[in-house]
Amino acid sequence: MGPVPGLDEEMVAHQETLSERLDLPYQRMCVRACRGLHALASGDAETAADALTAALAIKRECEIADATTHPVIGADLVEALMRCGRAEEAAVEATALHDAATRSGRDSALALAER
Repeated sequence: MGPVPGLDEEMVAHQETLSERLDLPYQRMCVRACRGLHALASGDAETAADALTAALAIKRECEIADATTHPVIGADLVEALMRCGRAEEAAVEATALHDAATRSGRDSALALAER
């Protein structure tokens, strides 16, 4: 993923290097989520969708429930996918997030999934 304007790329790249070197998947996921959220806020939906997809993949590989653990990536991923016209992918991710939130039984997770 390329640099995003306004992001402290040196600091983020350093965190990514450390997370790779020390094999820290949670930190690697957080770096990708950071890139994705910054891109989404900056109006770059394609970059956001790619970064958030990568972050969510790490979360899933580690078997960390997205609907109930921070950062919750699924809702922002759905937004990014919709903004760049990838409605079918967004629907799949929205369903997965909603199903996980329903299983959790947490009102906060359900509220986020309903977003």
